[in-house]
Amino acid sequence: MLTIGLTGGVASGKSTAARLIAEQAAGQGASSGEAARLVLNADEIAHRVLDEPEVVAALIERWGDGVRRRDGTLDRRAIGDRVFGDRPTAEADRRALEALIHPRVRKRLMELREGLASQGAPAVVLDIPLLLEKGWDDDCDLVVFIEVPQDERRRRAAERGWGPDELDRRESAQLSLEEKRSRSDAVIAGGDSIEALSAAVRHWWNSEAEPRTRHAK
Repeated sequence: MLTIGLTGGVASGKSTAARLIAEQAAGQGASSGEAARLVLNADEIAHRVLDEPEVVAALIERWGDGVRRRDGTLDRRAIGDRVFGDRPTAEADRRALEALIHPRVRKRLMELREGLASQGAPAVVLDIPLLLEKGWDDDCDLVVFIEVPQDERRRRAAERGWGPDELDRRESAQLSLEEKRSRSDAVIAGGDSIEALSAAVRHWWNSEAEPRTRHAK
């Protein structure tokens, strides 16, 4: 089974690219559900990890009730403000959060990947925001950089309701785009539309990835 990891700038459409690659891997005629199971999304797993009682207790112990909602669940926006904000402790807080969350996320990702391999899946796509930063590219056969112009990424960030500095603030906590690109095995130009991205993914899959799935079996 071929393991494909995605990287790129913030708001570059990596999750959309992951879905499109998975559709190619699942093959013509496959259902959306069959394709979706080939995408392992670290953010979705991390979201569930943040609901684990041990994690909730650890973060409230570190930051107090300011990160807890009235219903007892974690306030993810408050946590984001702490780890991506301008506080002097932001970097230390971010590292503490990652040290708590990432091992749990990686363990679950690898369990899911092994399950798919045992079922004979041709490929799996790892949609992980910090793929290179955390060395999780070691788990990949191919790393693909999704390239999207900065103006387009800013437009998408604004659609998410982010402030004008939020994209830059988040990217400052990651490797530079140049390093991400240089460490990737392939580049897919996402352009500014789903049609352009879909065409680029299809070309890349047919010319580079699909032949490798045959050798990976």
